[in-house]
Amino acid sequence: MTNFIIGTGIVFFTVAADSPAQAIEVLKKRIISASRMEHFDASRAGMSYSIVEAFAQGRLDFIVFNEDRTDILCGEYRGEFQELASRELLDALTELVPEGLRMKQLQRLYARSQTS
Repeated sequence: MTNFIIGTGIVFFTVAADSPAQAIEVLKKRIISASRMEHFDASRAGMSYSIVEAFAQGRLDFIVFNEDRTDILCGEYRGEFQELASRELLDALTELVPEGLRMKQLQRLYARSQTS
């Protein structure tokens, strides 16, 4: 398993998984588990209740970085998995993405558009 960093809202989570896509699914399961707590406790859940609420309302986007946060690996925007994180996802989570990584991702998106 590999550790991935997942950004959502203004929070980062470290998630161990076999792939970046699986890391998103693991985090979703953690959020669902937290939502089922009889008496929500942020310290026990490892997240704030606002994350749980945003997920339940379908407003939670995810961006997956490698463990060192030097590369964007994938994401999920408005419930749709993105193998290559889109400009819309970068814009939605702009607070979490350093400018250098944002530019690198935009170059990837541009390169893909040129080969399509």
